[in-house]
Amino acid sequence: MHLTHCRYDPQTNQWSSDVAPTSSCRTSVGVAVLDNHLYAVGGQDGVSCLSYVEKSVCRQAFVICLSVLDQS
Repeated sequence: MHLTHCRYDPQTNQWSSDVAPTSSCRTSVGVAVLDNHLYAVGGQDGVSCLSYVEKSVCRQAFVICLSVLDQS
């Protein structure tokens, strides 16, 4: 299995892999774009459910871990 993530640029109709890695591999993750930021919320790492949110700045190569999700 090959795990990767890419960015699509609709202006050039091209895919690019020049994006920052997240802190962990995840599946079943919720994603959203708001104010030029990509948010990855929760998901699973193959062993357990993830309880944090990561934010990446679109068109820049870094990811910021924002917070731990409330488990209640």
